[in-house]
Amino acid sequence: MSGPAELRPHMLRRRVDPVTVRLCAELYERLALGQSLIEPPESWAADRQGADPDRFAA
Repeated sequence: MSGPAELRPHMLRRRVDPVTVRLCAELYERLALGQSLIEPPESWAADRQGADPDRFAA
């Protein structure tokens, strides 16, 4: 690869607990270009409902 832009979810791994490592492709939904604006996944509903563009709370 010539840079990070070439990384894909199937190339990355994440440790989810002290003994388990999973592929990011298994952990995260892949979205089509623009899908998050047009038709976001149902699994995002609670996060979108709680979002407030006028404040940031972690």
